[in-house]
Amino acid sequence: MGRTSDITTRIIVEALADSTASMVAISPQFTSGSHRVDTFKLQAWDVTSRAWVIKSFELPVADGSPLLLAPSGWAGSTLLMSAGRYYETKVLGYAQLERAVRSSTGKLVKTPKDQLMNEPGLGRGRVTNLNVTRRAHENDEDLIAKFKQFVDMKWVRPTDVA
Repeated sequence: MGRTSDITTRIIVEALADSTASMVAISPQFTSGSHRVDTFKLQAWDVTSRAWVIKSFELPVADGSPLLLAPSGWAGSTLLMSAGRYYETKVLGYAQLERAVRSSTGKLVKTPKDQLMNEPGLGRGRVTNLNVTRRAHENDEDLIAKFKQFVDMKWVRPTDVA
């Protein structure tokens, strides 16, 4: 796992911790025998303050480290919440709007994303994701929250699938 995966995990850590707590509550094997649950302080994204915070979570212990469980419905052949998808949807989308101009007819003209990807400072990667996310934040745009909403719209609960 690289830094990008770490950032993605930190963005959803609270949801993962809540899901893990639900599983611990219904699965006695997490607390039986030598297995235990402990309090861990983890870095998480706080959508209200739009800042990184340290939060405490009650999590199972695996080899001395916290164990976060991903809901089975979140696992699939396509990862819904990834750094690449964030870049392609929200980062490049924001960059498009930063560079957009109005034509003489009033139509908003945006630079195609495949063209933006080749511009200095907008290539795929962690630095671009961080820089554009910070710029958006300075303009009161929460790209992370918008990305979560985007992912929520794409996600289908396993029980909803026929």
